[in-house]
Amino acid sequence: MCKDFKKEHFPGITGKIPLNLKDSDLGLLMIKAIFSIFLVTSTMASTNDVEKIISSNSLLINDFKYVRSLNIKKKIKIAVIGDYVHPEEFESIRANLDEVENNGIDDDGNGYIDDFYGYDLNSRNGKLRTPVVGGHENGIVSIMDAIISEYNLIDKVEIIPVNIYSFDGKFDDFRFKKLADSIDYSLARGAKIISISQGVSLYNKYSFRFIDNDYEKSLNYVQAAVERARKKGAIIVGSISNDNSRDHVKEPSIPGNLENVLSVANVDAHGVIQSGYGKNVEIAYYGTDIFVWEGRCEEFIKGFKGECTELKKTNGFKSVTGSSLSTPIVALSLGILSATGVEIEMNDEFKNRLQSSCSRSIKANRNVKSKCIFSPGKFTESYLK
Repeated sequence: MCKDFKKEHFPGITGKIPLNLKDSDLGLLMIKAIFSIFLVTSTMASTNDVEKIISSNSLLINDFKYVRSLNIKKKIKIAVIGDYVHPEEFESIRANLDEVENNGIDDDGNGYIDDFYGYDLNSRNGKLRTPVVGGHENGIVSIMDAIISEYNLIDKVEIIPVNIYSFDGKFDDFRFKKLADSIDYSLARGAKIISISQGVSLYNKYSFRFIDNDYEKSLNYVQAAVERARKKGAIIVGSISNDNSRDHVKEPSIPGNLENVLSVANVDAHGVIQSGYGKNVEIAYYGTDIFVWEGRCEEFIKGFKGECTELKKTNGFKSVTGSSLSTPIVALSLGILSATGVEIEMNDEFKNRLQSSCSRSIKANRNVKSKCIFSPGKFTESYLK
């Protein structure tokens, strides 16, 4: 079933029923209310279905069964950096109540205007306009939200969406600066874990405009933001490429292979690596044939001259593959561990625990540093036992 609608989704029900209404007036009011509910429900027919995502991802859901036995002690925020999402669709994305939505003022004084749900580094506000030709992060958040919902973590784990794309869904030419700024925003909102399923390689770096036209300066700008995150106790999890012939030692990815960023590869259900590899890729996790919700078709068409035929057929649901999926799921497992009160930080002990927390071996010449599939449960147990 779809997630519960909030009160503001029902325009026909605006407050208490006046006590002096006649029976006929009361009946008319109720008819209008029911009709309003019908209209809203109809227009929202293609919205996210959490239960459908849960039932279609049994491998992932079962891998988080250990969560039921945890003692969750505090709230944790996880920032998801990428393209646009539908924040109203996910219960794990909650409003920043210190901010007034769309009033053009930085109400909470954190340096960001109108960051009610998250922030848009393209338009420099919190409007978070929905995707046009993508749905990448919408799908990512949908699987994270499903796991959070299944294990009753809605009040403990919060997702903060951060956009670095332009509204046409393209990569921005000032990519490095927005990537670094998005990390700083995540820190300003108190994110403990930052998930980035984006990457720039040596091969495509010339597609972007750099700070002062200097690639090294731009790269250092991102690395400095990563270092600020480390000093504040935040952990950044980054994806690598989906090219399974790419050795990331020879062709590293930014930010995935930067120092103090945890890099994640993608394996399928049989333990076969489906993404890039290399000794500078720390761990691998499931990211193949993950069932997600990418968004509403009407939103794709709104700003893009074309049709989304396939999206219409599936109401936005799709099976996707990539390290873009394995990365945020690993990030979520780190967030859940943090919610138990365990203090984790990016250091050698942390990496050793990650790389030794295995569910099964990966037997292949093209491998990652851990040479195994990461086990969220065993990793958590290593801290709590």
